[in-house]
Amino acid sequence: MKIELHDPESQLLKELTWEWITQESVALTYAFIIRQCGDRADWPRINAAIKERWKGKAALDKIKKLAWKSLGA
Repeated sequence: MKIELHDPESQLLKELTWEWITQESVALTYAFIIRQCGDRADWPRINAAIKERWKGKAALDKIKKLAWKSLGA
């Protein structure tokens, strides 16, 4: 079964505005972006938004690790 998310980049940016959103949840959307958009994604914008939301690189690294894990990598 193939599941796609309509406009995952915009979805992730919207999720980052929600106070209750978790890094684990954002990682799932991040995984959708990796799978669906690949190199076409605006990674600098996405990564900057994540670092702004959680103030630092550690959160971004955690989200990337969780995203790749969910993709089986």
